[in-house]
Amino acid sequence: GKIHLRTLKHIKNVEIKTICDLNQDVVSKVAQEFGVQKYHTDFNTMLSETKLDFITICTPPSTHANLCIKAIESGVHVLRARISSKSIGKFLRLIKNY
Repeated sequence: GKIHLRTLKHIKNVEIKTICDLNQDVVSKVAQEFGVQKYHTDFNTMLSETKLDFITICTPPSTHANLCIKAIESGVHVLRARISSKSIGKFLRLIKNY
């Protein structure tokens, strides 16, 4: 996630509105490190409380597909180099429906 944050900080017209991590200590430290004012420990809360144009998801394959689907169904574009999933069904759902 930090690699994505470092890259995004240098792109003109990109504002990092929020970051999310399940671990309160980690997310607060990363937010401070990158000067991000708002952060969350719950993905669904983040999606409902923050208007996002796009999101980048940096999670293990076991959670990646579900989070991508939730973001897309919430109207948020997902920026990814690849789609990761341990489930072929979820992978195919992402490809076919989104």
